[in-house]
Amino acid sequence: MQGEELIITADRIQLKNNEGKLNNGIVMDKVAKDITEVFCRVVHTPNAKILDVGFGLGYSANKFLELGVDSYTVIEINKQIYDKAVEWAKDKPNVRVLLGDWYNVIPELRENGEKFDGIFMDTYGDLSDKYALFEDFCKGIANEGCILSIYEYPSFKKWEELNGRL
Repeated sequence: MQGEELIITADRIQLKNNEGKLNNGIVMDKVAKDITEVFCRVVHTPNAKILDVGFGLGYSANKFLELGVDSYTVIEINKQIYDKAVEWAKDKPNVRVLLGDWYNVIPELRENGEKFDGIFMDTYGDLSDKYALFEDFCKGIANEGCILSIYEYPSFKKWEELNGRL
């Protein structure tokens, strides 16, 4: 999705050329808002430093800020969505928006010694083997007791392995 053009409305993000794409190219839709907010409540802890991978329509970003965070960092791979996230963040001093693929950005965060209390990932189009690497990538940037949640966890993890802490 990095270089693909998107159609972005208030209710949906969809790939412009959705031919043969997962979910007909729908990257995010308003129907995901409620469940996304549930994920945020699970990941959030008071005064947390949160890493969010995938800005989308901003549902998780808005919920984390509503819940209260010390800092909020989001990684967004798509330039169109990144630009919207930057605009959203203009008046929020505890927010940082990073452009890039988490696969490349997280090692940079680790090298800078950054640590997070909560990490939420909701991306579109990553393959299961790449998703499976995410947890290992996060171990180097997770504070003790960090809560990690991946929207697609059930697609590549056994149920009995879910609901643990890093």
